[in-house]
Amino acid sequence: MAFIDDLLVDMVLLLTVGVLTAAFGFDLWRRARKGGSIDEALSSYLNAALPVGLVALIFALWGEFTWPLPGSYNIVYYDGLTYLGVSLLTWWIAHRYSGRFLYAGVVSAVLGIITVYYGAVSYELGLSQEPIVLLMLYAMYGLTGLLSLPLGIAIDSYRGSNGRREGMAWVVAVFAVLAIVAVLATLVNLVLVVPTVGAHLMHPP
Repeated sequence: MAFIDDLLVDMVLLLTVGVLTAAFGFDLWRRARKGGSIDEALSSYLNAALPVGLVALIFALWGEFTWPLPGSYNIVYYDGLTYLGVSLLTWWIAHRYSGRFLYAGVVSAVLGIITVYYGAVSYELGLSQEPIVLLMLYAMYGLTGLLSLPLGIAIDSYRGSNGRREGMAWVVAVFAVLAIVAVLATLVNLVLVVPTVGAHLMHPP
């Protein structure tokens, strides 16, 4: 089977999710501080993130089934991308069917912990020319997923109390900061990946 490099597409999808999530976090934080409704922010974010998450999940599952990357890199990249797509889809389903975000948070938290573990093992095994950057990427997205559990609990509590939950703003603020750090890590990875585009267009692998 020929080697197919779709890493740039994956990084762009990851960056898009990260930027969307950071914007969502700060929008949620602003609304929570004022004690206003957060339903519009939730709906707008999840409806925008759904198609990106679905495309990421499709790419990830294709990669899982076809094994296009050499060696264990297929596991490193496509497993993590699968977790991201599943997590976003779970949150959208919870919103679409008016469910509690607690359970979507549980899914994201479990997948987030596994993502951090992947990053740590990849760092230890040296599966990148920039192991620190790879570790930061997996750690920040994984921790953002982990914080989705308290975020889901806080959202459920906030909506159930008509905006009278003091701790909501703090949870969302930490969530948003982690998302921003994840975006920065993705940007660094993009800087490393982008120079390969021209070479691959001239001489496809």
